[in-house]
Amino acid sequence: MKKIIANIIFTKRCPFCSEVILPQNDCCKSCFEELPIITGNVCNKCGMPFEKCLCSKETREYDGLCAPFYYREKVIDAIHRYKFRDERAIGEFFAKNMAQRIKYCFSDKTFHMIVPVPLYKKKLRERGYNQSMLLAKGIGKLINVPVFSVLSKDFDTKPQHLTDASKRAGNIAGVFSIKNPEKVKGKTILLCDDIKTTGFTLSECSRVLKLAGAEKVYCVCAAITGLGIDKESMLK
Repeated sequence: MKKIIANIIFTKRCPFCSEVILPQNDCCKSCFEELPIITGNVCNKCGMPFEKCLCSKETREYDGLCAPFYYREKVIDAIHRYKFRDERAIGEFFAKNMAQRIKYCFSDKTFHMIVPVPLYKKKLRERGYNQSMLLAKGIGKLINVPVFSVLSKDFDTKPQHLTDASKRAGNIAGVFSIKNPEKVKGKTILLCDDIKTTGFTLSECSRVLKLAGAEKVYCVCAAITGLGIDKESMLK
């Protein structure tokens, strides 16, 4: 009854086109049909379809990765509004789909905690919230796993998507540290971020967590960039 009354007072809208939708729906039918959903057989290490998997050529510190969407079309616009226009309600949609993907891809894993990728303190003050933390909290409620902010970003860096591919690893190296190493020792951790591009940020965070004693680190993102996504599209 409370939900019915709340839905009457607070009209629910599609997170992609803002069209009014039914309370039980997550987005409108038209937008759902256009979403770049990751389907079929994918590599649980990088999250990409096997025919596009580059794991044999690249080394990453995390033990697995999953995401519900490719970073394309409507997803680009929705994540941009979620991160930069303070439309935090969109995060609920992504958190729900991320939780479903976790259950599907990592059904045999038991996570002790969810750790969000941190923001540099200046950027956190400017934005007012860490989008990865909000996603982590939403996921935590859905899969019943606690969230701990044990990582900190000690240096400001140029955004990875604005950095040349050859310099991305160096751009992010050594900028993260761990605040409570005793909390992660021997634990299996789910590392949460909004977007995975090259995977260097997730890899560096995973490296720091493992140096502190974490047993395994798996990653979940709202979206991953597929092959052929250009920089101009990512900046829209």
